[in-house]
Amino acid sequence: HAERLAHGVSAEDEANYVGRAEGPAAGVAAELRRIDPSGLRQVSPRVERRVAAHGWSLEHIGVTIGTVVHGPRLAETMSAEAIETLYSVLLERKVIFFRGQQGLTEAQHIAFAERFGSTEVFPFSVREGAAPSVMPLKSVGPIAGGASGWHSDVTWRGSPSLGSLLYCETAPAFGGSTGFVDCYASWQGLTSAQRAALRGKNCVHDFDTFRDGQRESGVSEATIEEMRRDYPVARHPIVRTHPDTGGEMLYVNPLFGRFVEEE
Repeated sequence: HAERLAHGVSAEDEANYVGRAEGPAAGVAAELRRIDPSGLRQVSPRVERRVAAHGWSLEHIGVTIGTVVHGPRLAETMSAEAIETLYSVLLERKVIFFRGQQGLTEAQHIAFAERFGSTEVFPFSVREGAAPSVMPLKSVGPIAGGASGWHSDVTWRGSPSLGSLLYCETAPAFGGSTGFVDCYASWQGLTSAQRAALRGKNCVHDFDTFRDGQRESGVSEATIEEMRRDYPVARHPIVRTHPDTGGEMLYVNPLFGRFVEEE
């Protein structure tokens, strides 16, 4: 952007070029403009001011997704305004991280999560005598794949949750990082024809992978059928409009979703 302007490209020609472009880079550029009209900032000035007012700082990991928020202590009780500020960062950056939170107890973990809404129970991993809203994830063995497939959490629910709050207790010496994808930028990077073909279409979201796991572990068919009745197969639009930002984004789940040809 800066180089084209420096070489004499007018602002009008620049805007027309970006408006016509398609592909991954164009999707990123469009998402940057959604965050801030200049297209040159990774977080809006409004959110940046709110963060600075708390004495926090932001470290952006990706161009349009992923930011470390330095300063908050999750073990402490934060003000409502502080929680709202974190949520505003989440809306623009989609995934946020907090470093240096060693020693966070399970009760503190739950208390922080509940500041953003009620917690839910993941029905396939309830532990005896433990908080039902906490799901342990373990990756052990020569090939550790606790959650190694691309997915969106709990899309098989009729009303999926806002998100998940993960706390790392033991990290590997090498690797082990979780990857995240920007579904806003992914959508904007599609061609006009591709976006037109996907609008109005639905995707079936099923938890058949979990059912197979239950069968392998000896769960009875009667219990599996009861689970199916409690959590019927969900249908969600492939293109969603975010309720807070109003932006369009892809809403597909390679692990649990199946495309269906229906309006």
